[in-house]
Order: sequence, then structure tokens, then C-alpha cells
Amino acid sequence: MTSVGNIISADSVQAYKGVNIGANKPSKEELERVKHHLVDVVEPNGQSSAASWREDAIEVIHDITKQNSKVKQNEENYNNEILPVVVGGTMMYLQWLVHGRPDAVKPTPEAIIKAEKVVEKYQFMEGNEDGGWKMALEETYKLGKIFKERVDKLPGKDWYRLRRTLEVAYTIIDTENQSNLKLDELEKQQEKLKNTFTGKRLDSLSDLGYDVRCFFLCPNDRMHHCTLVDERCEKMLLQGLLKETTDLSIKGDLPLDGLPAKAIGYRQALEYLTRDDAKNDDSVAFSEFLNVFTAATRQYSKKQMSWFRKDKEFMFIPVTLIGDEGTLSKPISKQDRVKKVVDHIIHMCSLSRDKYERELCCSDSSHISVMARKMNTDQAKGMKVYQGKRYHLIEGGNALINLMIEADQCTEIMKRELLS
Repeated sequence: MTSVGNIISADSVQAYKGVNIGANKPSKEELERVKHHLVDVVEPNGQSSAASWREDAIEVIHDITKQNSKVKQNEENYNNEILPVVVGGTMMYLQWLVHGRPDAVKPTPEAIIKAEKVVEKYQFMEGNEDGGWKMALEETYKLGKIFKERVDKLPGKDWYRLRRTLEVAYTIIDTENQSNLKLDELEKQQEKLKNTFTGKRLDSLSDLGYDVRCFFLCPNDRMHHCTLVDERCEKMLLQGLLKETTDLSIKGDLPLDGLPAKAIGYRQALEYLTRDDAKNDDSVAFSEFLNVFTAATRQYSKKQMSWFRKDKEFMFIPVTLIGDEGTLSKPISKQDRVKKVVDHIIHMCSLSRDKYERELCCSDSSHISVMARKMNTDQAKGMKVYQGKRYHLIEGGNALINLMIEADQCTEIMKRELLS
């Protein structure tokens, strides 16, 4: 029996309609070649969350499984099974799907709004090197020990998880009327706090009866991977990221309080296009924008690697960029790179569950996943000396000259819109 894959997107930005270049959304040809789910399913002014995405993803998986069962029953020569393949880098989404939803209380609409205001107050604080992160932590500490311990464990400036923590806090604690609560109300509040963040997760895919196999495609050379990240950012700009951002903003399809506007790429583009001291052919401002854009993308990639290294449910699959089968002057071809990774994943998926579990839990230093994790960790120190460079937007080159003309036009359009 052969399997035909259906892709379920685990990308929080690709879910929104209209955002394409900055979301690195699959092309029309790719969407036609392979069935994709949960792409272009949220309106520009809509809201998406890990909880709602998880519900949708489970429904898609359930529908595919049910479809397989029906076809199998009705076709004597059944030999094509549809395999749900969840693909994406939004870590929180994957955690909710693979490990289940947390047992924390569901936040109220009022708590969500209040948490959002607090985060916005500190995240984009001008003149503050860390964007007001330390001040935001201090604000959270005031809510009690349990919330202090929660945010102190966050890996870096994780504004999303900080906001989620505040949402839970404001749902349980009425900060404005705290002093007026009666004794029985205070006791109920303390009981809720005691049962918050127990670490338990409910209804994982395994709990729901699915044979789940998770893989993290890990670059074998992080330094070279960063060069690919930088080049990808330049390609997004050459594909029209600034124009797309401008068009979406003018139409009202990129609301500032929406998730896409805060996503890497769109956020930096909006800041650049709406800068106060905008002037034509400002190469300094553009260079600063590009540097911030590439640095933020590299930082997010680093956070992904750190996140998945801690998740033992994911088997690390090394992706050869350079090394044994390639050199700096001649990297391994994309076709060979993809084939090697796909062959290994197919092999792991063909194993019985028991054999797969043994592979996943193997601690032998020569095991491919163990080696990949260690290599990824060991290379972290060397990343401190990485310096970005230009690949397509070279000073004096036609690509940069043409892009600067487009950037000036977009800036002028945004300026007129802000004044109208």
C-alpha cells in the first residue's frame, strides 16, 4: 500500500488570507500539486490561536482518517492511503497538537484584551533596548509567585507566551477589585491559582489514538544556514514584500493589532515604511531595515532550534547543507538534500511502533538523531561571530537600485495614507 500526503500547515501566518510573500506561503503550483489544509482560512481581521488551530487540525486529521476508512471499505483493491503530514514552524501550535492542550483556565475576552494592552505597552517601548521586556516581567511579578515562576522559565523575550500567561492571570485575578473580594471569593481564587500551570496536558494526538511520528529537519551547519536565511529575506524583498505590505495596509487587510502585522517581515516593513524621517533614496534607513529583518529571522530560527532540542518527541534529521557531501564552494544540490531527508523519514515511518520508539529513545552517541542534536548544540557558540552579508541587494547593483525606487514609492503611499 502506498501513501499520498496531505499537508496541514502549522504556520500561524499562512493561515491568514492575503499575506503571501512575508508568510512564505506555498505557490499556486504547489497548492495544486499537493492538497494543503489550514492555508488562507482566517480573514485579515480575524483571530487565530493555538487552541483554535489545534481544533481545526484535529478535525482535518479526523476527516482524512475517516475518508481512508470509507474508501478502504468500498474498494476491493484499495492501495492508496492519505497520510496527514503536519508541516510548519509555529512551535506553540505543534506543541498543542502533539502534546495536547494545557490544563490552564480558558481566558475571558476581557482578560485577552487587557493582556494585549499590557504587552503592547512594553513590547514596542521606544528608547528601550529590550523593548521593555524587563518592565513587562516586573508587571507580571506583581500578580503572584506562580506567574513569576512561569515567565522566568521563558526562553528569551517570548512575548506570545508572556501574553498568554497574563491572559490566564487576568482571568483568575480581578486586579481592579481585588481588595473588595470577600473571604469565600478569595478562597476560590486561591484554589484556581493552585490548579494553574500544573504542567499536565490533555488530549494529545497519541491520547486520541493516532500513531504520531515527529521530525525536526536540522541544518548540519548553522553558520551556512544563516547565510540561507539572509538570502531568503532578500528574495522576499525582491519578490515584492514592501509593495505587498503597502497594498494590504491601504486596504485595511493588515490591521496593526492582528498577528500578521506583528510577524517577522511585515512588522519590520511597516516600521520602515512609516518611519518619521522618511526621505527618498535613504540607503541608511533601508540598510538598517534589512539588518533588523534578517537578524529577527535568524533569531527566530535559533529559538526554533532551542525549542525542538528540548522536545524529546521530535527526532532530529540532519539536513546536509555543506560538509561530507558538499563544500563551501559547491553545496549539496537541493534534489540530493531533499532525497536524503525524505528517504530517512520514510524509513522511520515504515518501522513498527515499538521499533520507532526504540529509535526515538536511543541514547547511543552514534545515533543519527543524537548526533544531530549534539551538533546543533555545539555549533551555538560559534554563531556569536556570525556577520550578515548581502547576496542580491549589492550596493550599486540594479536589484538594489530598482528596489529603492519601489521602497520610495511605497513609503510615499503610506505617508499619504497616514495623513489622510
